[in-house]
Amino acid sequence: MVNYCAACTLEIHVGVSVGNTFLIVVFAIDLLLVIVLILKARCHASIALLLAALAMAVVTRTPLSDIIGIIAEGVASILGSLTLTIGLGLSWGKVSKSLEGRIR
Repeated sequence: MVNYCAACTLEIHVGVSVGNTFLIVVFAIDLLLVIVLILKARCHASIALLLAALAMAVVTRTPLSDIIGIIAEGVASILGSLTLTIGLGLSWGKVSKSLEGRIR
């Protein structure tokens, strides 16, 4: 289980405390990994982000049993907000088409 303390440090499950500087450096390297995977390796952006998330979890020593749940929760939150936007856009498109452009 990962806990956040008041001093903005991440306590790893084995009791090792990782400071902000380490996390920022790991994030910067992870960001470079995403860019290299997309531009040089021609990897799809979704797969590159998934691999970067897995790399970040491994480097910060997140328990393997928690990694899948964390990634699934993140994907679900993104898709949940995106679904509403796409649904409203589709509905508005159908209304606009049925009115044949009479909306001004």
